[in-house]
Amino acid sequence: MFRRIPQSALKLALAIAALALVGAGTATAAKLITGKDIKNGSITGVDVKKGSLGADRLSAAARTALKGAAGPKGATGDKGAAGAAGPTGAKGDTGAKGDTGAAGDAGATGARGPSDVFLHTKSTHTISDANSRLVATETLPAGKYLVTAHLVVTPANTGWSQSCNLRTGALTDIGSTAFAGVATQSIGISVSGVLTIAEGAVGANAQIRIICFTQGDAATVKGISIASVQTTNATLTSE
Repeated sequence: MFRRIPQSALKLALAIAALALVGAGTATAAKLITGKDIKNGSITGVDVKKGSLGADRLSAAARTALKGAAGPKGATGDKGAAGAAGPTGAKGDTGAKGDTGAAGDAGATGARGPSDVFLHTKSTHTISDANSRLVATETLPAGKYLVTAHLVVTPANTGWSQSCNLRTGALTDIGSTAFAGVATQSIGISVSGVLTIAEGAVGANAQIRIICFTQGDAATVKGISIASVQTTNATLTSE
């Protein structure tokens, strides 16, 4: 004869048995469940604890997929301070010679140089006494001159001490040519000298003159010329 078990006691026994099974199942699962025991595709997002996965747990493809698009270009930053000058580099090789450039424009005409030429000529002169020995005269402006005179003298008398001089001032001879004259024979004479006419000079001091001394103060002079070249420097040598 079976004794009837109260309904409440039966429920309590079933509850205790269920708890025992659950506790035993959890311990077994902790020891035995591996990736092989989990069906592919069966784990979902709700089964993963939030914030529990690091980037190192993701595949390379997944990490790449997580990268966002490039953001807009940022504003230009402030200009940095100038850096220190670098060392001087080595000298480079000499380059090839360039093409000849086009000819430049002609320059302006330069200022006139300091030289002037003064030429005085006289066709004929007659010496008849001591007062007519002055054959020709040329007045010059202030400056330094190289002077050359040419003339042809025909003395009326024969004599050995005849001469023609270039003179400035009262008695300053800057050149002289002596000759032995034969009556009625013509003699070509050239005489040269260097002189300086001072600023403000007047009269004989501003002149170059040809004076001839002939035998008996009698002669005919022709083809007379005085050429005076103004220069900054002149040197006359003779032998």
